[in-house]
Amino acid sequence: MMLKIIQITDIHMLANKADTIYGINIYLSLNKIIEAIRFIEDIDCIIITGDITNNGEYDAYITVDELFKSYDFPIFWLQGNHDFSEVMLQVSTKIKIKANKSFIIGTTKFILLQTIMRDEDNLSVNKGRGYLFDYEMSFLERELEENNFDHCVIAMHHPPILSNSWTDRRILDNRFEFVDLIEQYPKVRLVLYGHQHIAQMTEINRITYIASPPASFHYDPNGEKFSLLNNIQGFGLIKMTSDGQIVYEGCYI
Repeated sequence: MMLKIIQITDIHMLANKADTIYGINIYLSLNKIIEAIRFIEDIDCIIITGDITNNGEYDAYITVDELFKSYDFPIFWLQGNHDFSEVMLQVSTKIKIKANKSFIIGTTKFILLQTIMRDEDNLSVNKGRGYLFDYEMSFLERELEENNFDHCVIAMHHPPILSNSWTDRRILDNRFEFVDLIEQYPKVRLVLYGHQHIAQMTEINRITYIASPPASFHYDPNGEKFSLLNNIQGFGLIKMTSDGQIVYEGCYI
């Protein structure tokens, strides 16, 4: 059985559909992505790896959900640093998109992790950097210890590996601890993440790490500081074979 996953990351939806970020209309960009996905057959699920909205606004989450409502396969999202868990909880009973922390499709387990840190000086703001707190690491270990799956996909917002670009200052702070843990479990085949707004696929010690093209704006990985590539938005198409091999395609609109 071939498992087919769509990764969408860093949407940054705004409450006002006409508003733009860096000249990009986020609503129209996501619409184009959704239309492109319609041509892909036999999708098992979509994983949205955070920064669903730009400002954590209720109406922005509702807008994203409405755009995906025509799909009949499951869609899951997790929090990014631009999102707020309180608002995501408020909309959870009104929407189709799910926020399950763990689920199984076929023989593959998916584990969605929370990497967000609040700013100690202003609790209404999230930090740019990420962290897996002890309770989240314990949750991950318990899930990996179960014996009801053949392969495992882990998704989070913050990068657990370097991109070797200026964005690495906003990485997962305890990434070494995370990697040390998952490398103890041969069933872990794939880690999906976002946040860096740079498309990247890396294989380290038989685990594939993928950050798909952002749905909003794409940073320039070769810039010495903040800079953008013009008009590059997209998503990732990931196929996993029955023996756990990963085939990845970055799709641009």
